[in-house]
Amino acid sequence: MIGHLQSKKALVIAVLFVFLSMGLWTSAWFEIHGSGTYTEGLEREPSIVIEYSIDSSQESISVSLENATPLLQYWRNRETITDSDTSINQQQDSDSENSASEEKSSNLDTVRIAVGLIIIVFGLCMFEAVRNSSKIWNKVSFAAWVILGLCILIQVPMSAISDFGLNDEGESSTGGFDSANNDQVSVNQFAHYSSNSGLGVEFFSLNFDYSSQGYDLGLLAEEDRQQVIDNPPKVGEEGYESYIEFDAELKAGPGPVFYWWLSLGALVFYWNRHLKSESKVGNLDS
Repeated sequence: MIGHLQSKKALVIAVLFVFLSMGLWTSAWFEIHGSGTYTEGLEREPSIVIEYSIDSSQESISVSLENATPLLQYWRNRETITDSDTSINQQQDSDSENSASEEKSSNLDTVRIAVGLIIIVFGLCMFEAVRNSSKIWNKVSFAAWVILGLCILIQVPMSAISDFGLNDEGESSTGGFDSANNDQVSVNQFAHYSSNSGLGVEFFSLNFDYSSQGYDLGLLAEEDRQQVIDNPPKVGEEGYESYIEFDAELKAGPGPVFYWWLSLGALVFYWNRHLKSESKVGNLDS
């Protein structure tokens, strides 16, 4: 009778684990809200607002513009600087390395694979913990659950931000905000370009900030570019009208995946309590 009840509990645990794991895998993992504003160089401080959702298979991005007219005019009026302009490439202090990273899988895809593997390992550990009523395997299951949480709650948004380009080493002068709208202005088209990025942690959310500044050579006539490259103009001097400053912030918070992860943890804790109570009963019988 006891053996029958034990096997029945084991079956229920297995079904629950599969159900919760599927819920975790198919739910939205992270939801990111971002806003980037041109604080210098464009009239009326236009902004790019981004809603970014991540799950186990894809990223969904929606983009909207605030005070769009000056921004659209900026994108339309500037000239794209080609790599054949050697005077810029020689003087420029930017990242103009090979873009072989486009041929590699993204950081986010790598994390997705890691999450899938951790879930499989987690399931195998739980299977052993339930099949053998093993406290050791249950502790290993708990460790797998913690690693799964760290991977989803920290590594997923960090990888997404890296793929997005919101860091000091990105190729977009706005940390990826313009590339999300297919109007990317690359770093190597700026003179005296600099950028800064930072990370902050709040309750169950991560905040990323980014700022960049420099002189957009695409706004200048070809004969005026070299002078700006040689000496950054000051306010009122010729060429200062090409100065652009951009500030952005992204706030990343977990989606429903957080609750599925907590439910899996509750399952591990339940089985741990079951094993403890079973051990007490065994001690009393002896």
